[in-house]
Amino acid sequence: NIQSVKSQIKHLLDERGYVLWGIVNNAGVMNFAPFEFQSHSIMQQQIDVNLCGCVNVCHEFLPLLGSRRQREWVVPCAANGGRIVNISSFLSKFASPGVSVYSATKSAITQFTHCLRMELSPRFGIWCSSLELAAFKTNLSDALLEHHQFD
Repeated sequence: NIQSVKSQIKHLLDERGYVLWGIVNNAGVMNFAPFEFQSHSIMQQQIDVNLCGCVNVCHEFLPLLGSRRQREWVVPCAANGGRIVNISSFLSKFASPGVSVYSATKSAITQFTHCLRMELSPRFGIWCSSLELAAFKTNLSDALLEHHQFD
């Protein structure tokens, strides 16, 4: 669970005198199917992994991140407070049939990251970015291509 991972990382950081300088959230699941055919459990899984996972990791690890750990005020936008990178998707901006819930979760990640940037950068120098990546070959894209026909 996230608490035990946080505890282990905090222990290692304290033991070695380090601070956490970055958080990267890259989890993602997609069920390629028209919305009307997606079960509640499949939709909830996408929300839990794609959105709640990202939010929960940021919330739990933020106190360990860079100079935020000491709750210091730092130079705005200097990134000396650390970085948060949340992986979103180009599908957060472009509609496509069969990926409605996935697109909604990735759009939420993008907006969540914008809000974090406005909250954390001026106060703590923590840079927050979302990467809205296009498709590239992964197990997820292979599954998508299996079910979609292109003209």
